[in-house]
Amino acid sequence: MKKIVIIFLIIHPLTVLFSFDFPSLPGWQQVGEVKMYHSDNLWEYINGAADHFISYGFEELTYGDISKDELTVTVNIYDMGNNLNAFGIYTSEKGREQETLDIGIESLLSLPYQCLLLKGQYYIKIDVFEGELTREKGIELLKALSDAMPGSNEVPKELALLPAENKVEGTENFIKEDFLGLETLSNCVFAEYKEDTLQYRVFKVIIAEEQVKEYYSKLEEKWNQKEFKGCSILFREVPYAGYVGVCLIDGINTGVAGLEDKQKLFENLYTLSNSAK
Repeated sequence: MKKIVIIFLIIHPLTVLFSFDFPSLPGWQQVGEVKMYHSDNLWEYINGAADHFISYGFEELTYGDISKDELTVTVNIYDMGNNLNAFGIYTSEKGREQETLDIGIESLLSLPYQCLLLKGQYYIKIDVFEGELTREKGIELLKALSDAMPGSNEVPKELALLPAENKVEGTENFIKEDFLGLETLSNCVFAEYKEDTLQYRVFKVIIAEEQVKEYYSKLEEKWNQKEFKGCSILFREVPYAGYVGVCLIDGINTGVAGLEDKQKLFENLYTLSNSAK
């Protein structure tokens, strides 16, 4: 027993990788050892950002340096546990105006310093350590990494729960905690919607079926309630976000947010509920 404890104490601080095959890319050479961080020591590597990653279900970070010609980059592979968590952390960091590429689920270039890749449950950040990252080299690297990494190139299936009509393309997102700044709203996939001059958000709460009623009951304790054309709606006003309403549609807590007119909120939720029948 003493020998086992001693071996663990030697291996753990070094965080040398044994359980994950770091991707081997054609033409690229690994520089130095590959290392790993977990939720209990992630702050040592990314300090203030660690809590944000952990809130999205972070499980493991694997990183290492690779080199080709005059370019050396650090490849940071964040295992977020599942596709939806990875999608959420990626969208939270990519920004809204960035040009994206159809590599993996999605990727982007932030030249000349960085590129990002989303593949399955993995969020990958590639940071330039030495040399210049051009568009051509960045795309080549992203494609090679996408080919080498396990996981699906399909967007998380939960996004398909969002209604297609009036949805603004490319605005899908996932917030794990405090959606709209509200502690009562968590695990929400959402997108932006536009209908004539009306703009708003539709969201779905992604939780286990047996938790749906309990989730709704907790909202009932603090939110107002309205019966509208046979549709039971919970609602409240949120500073800078207009009215927010939630009702049960097909066994899923479904909401609309961002409307300044309370009546429009009720009508939108009724329409969503009616169209699902």
